[in-house]
Amino acid sequence: MGFLDNFKEAMKRGAEAADNYIEREKANQAAANAPKPSAHSGTTHKSNLPEGVVMSSLDNELFVYGDVTLAVSGALLTKRKDGDFSDPAAQRAEVKAIAREILERELPLRGADSGDLKTLLLAGTSIGKTILSDLDARGYEAAFKLPLMIRPKQ
Repeated sequence: MGFLDNFKEAMKRGAEAADNYIEREKANQAAANAPKPSAHSGTTHKSNLPEGVVMSSLDNELFVYGDVTLAVSGALLTKRKDGDFSDPAAQRAEVKAIAREILERELPLRGADSGDLKTLLLAGTSIGKTILSDLDARGYEAAFKLPLMIRPKQ
């Protein structure tokens, strides 16, 4: 083999290396341009709550009494006493329904339909205790994560 043969062989290896480099770069660009999977697609959210505990939020539930509109918010942590942790969404919906039922019944009884701030604070405390005891009677261990806040809404 002469000098030209060695040179041809080196050129051939250089061309193969260049082709490999170009293919790797194309693959890297395709991977960089590929749509990233959504954080919520196909994965479940890892909660910091203990197993079986579900947080249900009351997000500005509105109650109207004559000329007073009250906004009620809060967050409840609940866990079924029977150990059934199968459907957190159903548990959340049931807890919200129970809380709404109690609020509809108790707000006028506690004088909260007046819109007076002191009355609303006292009503929030007493109705919160009523909600917890009612949830306990219906098979839930419950506690407030965010207290029940009742505010007049303009």
